[in-house]
Amino acid sequence: MPETLIRAENLSFSYALEGSESISAIKELSLEVAVGEYLAVVGHNGSGKSTLAKCLCGLLVPTSGSVSVAGLDTRQPSNLVAIRAQVGMVFQNPDNQFVSTVVEEEVAFGAENLGVPLPELRERVDAALQATGLLELRDAKVHTLSAGQKTRLAIADVLVMQPRGIILDESTAMLDPINRLALLSLLRDLHQRGLAIILVTHYMHEALDAQRILVLKDGRQALAGTPREVFAHEPELQALSLELPLVTQLALAFGRRGWDIGLPLNVDELLAAMGEARRA
Repeated sequence: MPETLIRAENLSFSYALEGSESISAIKELSLEVAVGEYLAVVGHNGSGKSTLAKCLCGLLVPTSGSVSVAGLDTRQPSNLVAIRAQVGMVFQNPDNQFVSTVVEEEVAFGAENLGVPLPELRERVDAALQATGLLELRDAKVHTLSAGQKTRLAIADVLVMQPRGIILDESTAMLDPINRLALLSLLRDLHQRGLAIILVTHYMHEALDAQRILVLKDGRQALAGTPREVFAHEPELQALSLELPLVTQLALAFGRRGWDIGLPLNVDELLAAMGEARRA
């Protein structure tokens, strides 16, 4: 059985408002993420995606229930440094998490603060820059980077800590299509290296690489399963204003016309299914 990296049990989180009022963002949600798993968390705006992401890495403490990362309870302040070394987070706007003006110094910052010896620190920084394609920009000023490069820099900031998982909170939202595809390709590479990936997005086609999808509605689980299992629930997804990938939409349209070719998730699967259907 795969080792559990993150476990949420009956997790609820509410934001305090003025006076004694509060607004509930996550409601009694239970979830496990295995070491090396790729999970996509999807939902419309206000569904609780970002709140869940922050709870899963210890940035927010549950109002009730619990979250543990590598067995460490996020409610214990003494665990937070170790937790954030295990699972890092990249925000929608990476500028909000940068602390240095030069790329190399920015990547080194977290591990340096943990007291990593200088020779090891240099190796870690080089590896993080290499993995994110930023090695040639190590001396560049952070403010001169493109949006895509800044997102990769934020990922390098996490990688230098040698984590077991990374959470990305709508990190593709500010990117153009080319940089969005490049980021998804980078996430595939990191996952193949054994890193757990939690991708928060409202674009269903970005969830295709995930092994499992969690769909949120009003802070609760609406759907969960493999991409093929989740995409089979077209009416429920439409009700949540979530648009299926175009290939899947096309296959479902064929099915409604009496040409059942299953539920392909990419163009290669679609063409193969159409070829088999013609031969049948």
